[in-house]
Amino acid sequence: YPTLCTDKVVIENGGNETLAYEVIAMNGSLVAAGNAASGVNTINVSTLPGGMYVLRLGAEGKAYRIMKQ
Repeated sequence: YPTLCTDKVVIENGGNETLAYEVIAMNGSLVAAGNAASGVNTINVSTLPGGMYVLRLGAEGKAYRIMKQ
């Protein structure tokens, strides 16, 4: 099931290394990208239109579905 959000997505990075992230729209376009340091990080998605997105984390590209309301 997708994670529901309105204006932010919180990532908790329990490792000691920085994780790269990408937010990808369902049409395949990259809409946000950055790095998540160790600890709790917030991705601002308030400017994105409502809909489904994919959040990819780390070098291995582990994917999570998010639903922006």
